[in-house]
Amino acid sequence: MKQLEGYILVDSGVGQGAAFQIFLPRSTAQEQISAASSTQVCAVPPGSETILVVEDEEALREMVLEVLSENGYNVVTAASGAEALEVLEGMPKVDLVVTDVVMPEMNGAALSRHLAEKAPLLPVLFISGYTEDQLAHRGILLPDVHFLAKPFSPEKLLETVCRILHRETHGPIMRANNQGRPMKGRP
Repeated sequence: MKQLEGYILVDSGVGQGAAFQIFLPRSTAQEQISAASSTQVCAVPPGSETILVVEDEEALREMVLEVLSENGYNVVTAASGAEALEVLEGMPKVDLVVTDVVMPEMNGAALSRHLAEKAPLLPVLFISGYTEDQLAHRGILLPDVHFLAKPFSPEKLLETVCRILHRETHGPIMRANNQGRPMKGRP
């Protein structure tokens, strides 16, 4: 509660039970999306980059779609790893995949392994409510992958996407291992 700058009031009486009142600050999520749309986060303006967003939670998938598309990216979405592979079959070019780590049927790491077979240079940004350390400890992800912890702000999403796309297209030659982990060197 302290992290959210909120508080709880408790009113209780013998034989009457307890009543809890929870007070949280008003959400400005929509205002943050609008602010992110009007503020250029990336030093390199988006051009013709296409991003595939793979997220099984519809509300988050739609939010990521909105933030990225309103900031100049071409965005395609998929609700599962299997759907993402189908979408990719018909795509002439994808510059980045943003995928949830924990999804039913095919998790983000399994999707990344499939992607590495077909497009080894394609960068992958993993998103999850679990910390990167928790996922690495459980063997779900390798350390040092591109990772963004949920919940994230629109600004943090844009900053991370820009950093990955700019480094992958303008920095040293990078290639991804089977989990989207960048590795320096020549292909």
